[in-house]
Amino acid sequence: MIRRRRSCLCYFMAIFVSVAVFYVYYFILLKVPAEDNQQVILPMKRLEDMHFTKVRPTKAAGNLTQKGTTVEALEVNADGSEEVLDAEGNPIPDPELRKEFKRITAKVPNTFLPEFKNPCWLDAKDELNCLPYFYLIGMSKCGTTDLWKKLTSHPDIVDVPKEPHWWGPRRTGWTGIAAHGQEVMQVRKKTGGKDDRSIDWYLNWFKTFAVDKLKPHFASATSRESYHPRIFGDGSISTAYSIGNAWLKTNAGATDPPYTNAELLHAIQPKAKIIIIVRNPTERARSWYFYTHPLTTPDDWHVSAMTSIECYNSCMKEHNERYCAYSFGCPYTPFQGINVGLYHIFLYDWINAYTREGVLVLRLEDWHADQVSVYRTILEFLELRPLTPEEEAKALSTRWVQASNKVAQSKTKKALDDFYRPHNQKLAELLQSDIYLYP
Repeated sequence: MIRRRRSCLCYFMAIFVSVAVFYVYYFILLKVPAEDNQQVILPMKRLEDMHFTKVRPTKAAGNLTQKGTTVEALEVNADGSEEVLDAEGNPIPDPELRKEFKRITAKVPNTFLPEFKNPCWLDAKDELNCLPYFYLIGMSKCGTTDLWKKLTSHPDIVDVPKEPHWWGPRRTGWTGIAAHGQEVMQVRKKTGGKDDRSIDWYLNWFKTFAVDKLKPHFASATSRESYHPRIFGDGSISTAYSIGNAWLKTNAGATDPPYTNAELLHAIQPKAKIIIIVRNPTERARSWYFYTHPLTTPDDWHVSAMTSIECYNSCMKEHNERYCAYSFGCPYTPFQGINVGLYHIFLYDWINAYTREGVLVLRLEDWHADQVSVYRTILEFLELRPLTPEEEAKALSTRWVQASNKVAQSKTKKALDDFYRPHNQKLAELLQSDIYLYP
């Protein structure tokens, strides 16, 4: 009888232990899954006087090949060819875009440190690297320098040399030093030569002039966790439209560029903030010409304008608008003349990549009429704190104008107005606003 009771007692104890083990396993282990798309935060690591958490990039899809903190997301098609996925996990169909995307993402991850508002990461050497938070992509002679000066007066925006011109001209082989010549030479010393095409050159630009200025700003005096709300941007006015002309040789017979800066940048940095400012394209073209040809006369400008219009019209006899807008120049130059005023063509590509909500379109005319309202709109778009009245007055007190007082002849103005009119109509339709129907 005693043996039978002991046997029963042992039996119930075994059941109790099994239930307890199952309870621990289920509620402690199964309730904390390590999902494929979950970021894994590793312990805090000290770098100089800054603290970061190292983040493993999110797995978008396919097999991942990790290189330091960099991840290439790949899938294999049925025929064995490689399918490359962008930062959002979407396939990149164009082979040239895939090639350039892989070249850049060999050094740039698809996730960033959560301690920074600005997109930053630690590379394989535990060095801090950052891309711009926002891009002021153009247009030239539309007040971008004045706008840049006032934006970088915001306490949370780092003042960095405005125009590295990397996504457009330098990435495609341009080595000019007209803009920021001293800074360009300084960065070249770090990359070992005149070839500015590498992503290392671009990253070193910001490591030299901006990254250190992102250092700790604490969320609160009592918080142990540091958060860095400062950001910086890239104000290269060539980013909107300059894609080089190598594609004309490698894609003989192409009806369009294989890809644009908008597609490439979005594939790598889909959450970037895009800002563009435009003006009456006839006035923009005049201002650009006299800025780049300061010793010329209105007669010279008329000859140049007529030549450019004829060049574009000749291109259109054999090609379409997008082809001619991105390629023509007679000869081609990285920084174009009248075709920059074909705003709707370039804006269509940026809006198509980033959506209408992801691209802030401004007008120089509105900036001149009411800087306070436009400035506040920009800060809201960038998700930055509003300035106090004192800070705002100080930021907007600076003025940077490089205007030419040379006036175009009436016949030049009429020819350009006629040339741009149908393009202005398309811009108004794209942005759904008649304010872009310039005369």
